[in-house]
Amino acid sequence: MHPPGHEPDSAIPANLPFVGTSAYRVFFPVEEESWHWIPPHQRAWFASADEAQAAGYRAAPASIEGLEEFDLIGEIGRGATSTVYRARDRMLDREVAIKVVHPSHHQDEETLARCHREARVVARLQHPGIVSVYAVHRLPSRGLALVMEHIPGRTLRDVIQEQGP
Repeated sequence: MHPPGHEPDSAIPANLPFVGTSAYRVFFPVEEESWHWIPPHQRAWFASADEAQAAGYRAAPASIEGLEEFDLIGEIGRGATSTVYRARDRMLDREVAIKVVHPSHHQDEETLARCHREARVVARLQHPGIVSVYAVHRLPSRGLALVMEHIPGRTLRDVIQEQGP
């Protein structure tokens, strides 16, 4: 099922097995389902991955088992216990941020419990300066993922690097 206005075109251009989105500058192999959300006016077709990269596009990240309803667009940041990805929620047709606990912490019940507590606390808060938590997913790998509001802009790391602490 595709959101209105994002239905896939029935004809894929011949000999162009890669499609990119001009909005995010990422590309996908055509045989994957994950590119169908790209609006037709934002699609760029390529004969090879090398051609897409030469045009300034980067390969879309692989999906994460247990989060197949999201298309990963790119990595936002990485910390000691987790990585945050920019993603597209296919069903709700919106961008989200997904914080995924690193596999090295999947057996660490204390870290998983702390992340789950963080999600519950933040989900109760409503303030323009705090991102909303939409969902918590327990992954088949025993990991944890927090699906949150995505707010475009610079990261705190970027600000600190540019302006200092």
